[in-house]
Amino acid sequence: MLQTLRLQGSLTQVELATVTGLSPASISTLGRELSDDGSVSLRRSIRNGRRATLVSLPGRHGVIAAVSIGDRDLRVAMQAPVDSGSGQVGSESVLPRWSGVPIAEALNTRLGAPVRLDNDANMAALGEIRSGALSGVRNGCYIRASHGVGAGLVIDGEVYRGASGTAGEIGHLTLDENGAVCACGNRGCLDTFVGARALVEAVRVSHGDMRFGAVQALSDISLDVRAGEVVALVGDNGAGKSTLVKSIAGVHRPDSGTTEIAGRQVSVKGPAEAQRLGVSTNFQDLTLCDNLDVVGNLFLGREILRSGQIDEIEMERRAWQLLQELSARIPSVRIPVASLSGGQRQTVAGWQS
Repeated sequence: MLQTLRLQGSLTQVELATVTGLSPASISTLGRELSDDGSVSLRRSIRNGRRATLVSLPGRHGVIAAVSIGDRDLRVAMQAPVDSGSGQVGSESVLPRWSGVPIAEALNTRLGAPVRLDNDANMAALGEIRSGALSGVRNGCYIRASHGVGAGLVIDGEVYRGASGTAGEIGHLTLDENGAVCACGNRGCLDTFVGARALVEAVRVSHGDMRFGAVQALSDISLDVRAGEVVALVGDNGAGKSTLVKSIAGVHRPDSGTTEIAGRQVSVKGPAEAQRLGVSTNFQDLTLCDNLDVVGNLFLGREILRSGQIDEIEMERRAWQLLQELSARIPSVRIPVASLSGGQRQTVAGWQS
């Protein structure tokens, strides 16, 4: 009953009976008992023109109100480390120009009420302690996983911030000293592996150069490919399109620049390593077997087995499913690919990779 009131606010006894599934008599008895010990307050009200008893949580504990100020939105919890001593944003790199701003003091003066500035994960943990999943928990942790990662640590029933207020900044723990640059200025932080950038940007090539003797094949090339995105490289013959793709796929090694896959800087030493990282390429005229049908080409070398036998029915079902995702107009998955048009062959070759 108390949990229902925390989640939905004040309700009449009839509404509580409907939501909780308890009988009206049980709600009435429980309401009186909780009212006697001060856990709820009861007052007469009217619902739909009828007399009713409104059950509410007492307001003596106050309210946690948070305005989240981030690098992308205005929602006073900050998406940045907050210094425990000064009570101000303690990182210039995470939220530029907010460091040293007396936010709490300004709001205190404006609102005429106490205002405390804290990190968003710490504030969320405090809310969970007061009326959520961490209520009654002495030692726990609130994990905030959004476009960045953070934690609110709970020790002995209180939010633990550490000497400088950064105890829960797990997103900036270094995992790879030579990894991608994080917003905090360090390299290889947890955020660079599981934050929004790492999840959204599938492949990034920055300032790539490549020469073959006297021939400058690539010059200061930059390319971003986001997860789920279809990108076409358009250019004249000899512009370097294939060379760029081959450098990403490990066939060629660029002379300079960096390559990041899933937010992590990598040095691809060959096609096999590129495939382990999730990068695969194909040439549509060379990867297809003309004498095999669509199903045979799609699952060539990776046939689906059942009880030691090739499961033709399951492979055909998945083949149709894959082609329908691209709205591919192929009359049958059981015709040889030699009879398909160039565009249809390209579709099969694309899925084959």
